[in-house]
Amino acid sequence: MNNTTSTTLFAKALATENIFVSFDSNAKTATFDVQSRVLIIPDWKVTDTLRDMIVAHEVAHALFTPADQLLSALQSAAGRKLHKGGYKACVNVIEDARIERLIKEKFPGCRRDFYSGYKEVIDTDLFELSKLNMDDLTVVDKINLHFKFGLFNLMNISMTPAEQQFIDRVGAAKTFEDVVALADELYAMQEEDDKQKNRSRLSTMGDGAGGGEMPGDLSDALDRLEIGR
Repeated sequence: MNNTTSTTLFAKALATENIFVSFDSNAKTATFDVQSRVLIIPDWKVTDTLRDMIVAHEVAHALFTPADQLLSALQSAAGRKLHKGGYKACVNVIEDARIERLIKEKFPGCRRDFYSGYKEVIDTDLFELSKLNMDDLTVVDKINLHFKFGLFNLMNISMTPAEQQFIDRVGAAKTFEDVVALADELYAMQEEDDKQKNRSRLSTMGDGAGGGEMPGDLSDALDRLEIGR
């Protein structure tokens, strides 16, 4: 059985549904479309453990991210004239933290894969995170990096007391309604931080978790951490 077949079977077994799995050599990141139920896996030269972790993360969206509620939240943000990419980034990083916690609870065997997978990203510098300038990080970036690397003590991310308090609340989020409420707060936090630092990161964020007026390598690295949108 080749890797493509085994990965497809693994993804469908975890999802407990006949999701469509596509392997795309041009994909910059793994994604799962919660409406079309399509999982896209990039052609990265990584170990089976990291590939399993990527699949587990995306399947967690299949299991726990409600498509109708996600669409409703994004439509509500548009109605409030919030920047689409900026608000979606806020939802994504919080939802990523929630669904990873839930799938590790549902499938405890995934816990080691998540630790080993994120460690491999750091050890191989797969996303060139060694180039990160921590002074360039947005609040959204910090939360993203914390739950993917800081949680495992693989990266030290400096937090203000207010940011740490928010991190604790994200870690306790149980429902998608919790995610949306926190995303509204995070958007406001980022907006205030932008004003204080005289920048406009939210208004220039794209679909990835990174973005804004920052060096291209930093933006690209954080966009590739946006696994699950």
